[in-house]
Amino acid sequence: MPTYTVKCSNFNLSHKQKKSLANDISNTHSKFTGANTFFAQVIFQKNEKNSHFMGGKLVKTREIFLNGQIRSGRTSKIKKKLILGLRKILIKNTNLKKDYVWVYLEDLLPDQMIEYGEVLPKSGQEKKWFNSLSPSLKKRLNKMEKITGIRAAHFNAAHRLHNDNWSDEKNKAFFGKCNNPNYHGH
Repeated sequence: MPTYTVKCSNFNLSHKQKKSLANDISNTHSKFTGANTFFAQVIFQKNEKNSHFMGGKLVKTREIFLNGQIRSGRTSKIKKKLILGLRKILIKNTNLKKDYVWVYLEDLLPDQMIEYGEVLPKSGQEKKWFNSLSPSLKKRLNKMEKITGIRAAHFNAAHRLHNDNWSDEKNKAFFGKCNNPNYHGH
């Protein structure tokens, strides 16, 4: 549902940085909005040399811009957490100071967006929308949602799926038994 475009001036991002940024942007969007990570797409663009001006003067410093087109319907509080979280990951992945980082969020009405060939749902209607999709598209999207990284760590399967921005009723309706306050395991 969101499309994030990353533009760099006066430096290049490595493939590793792009992969890390794409992952972090998708996860940050999901964390603060509750949307599945498979909705977040990240596109990288590089400004051509000598094509970035501010105040009519050529910019020679390293700068990064993130423009996120997201579905409208989220509170100002959620959007503030999201934009600050996005700034944090841009700084982490580029080692730029925050005054060289630019982040913009644009609200788009869901009925003015088509993704995966379908008009998007309003916020909170994702499950109903997902259930209306073809089996092959559901399978494709579920594959994208799976974790692909590997690292050694202690793992406890007990967990709870819960979005702090939603009411208890909405969490229970959306996550079902996975929203048990005493956790559950697989």
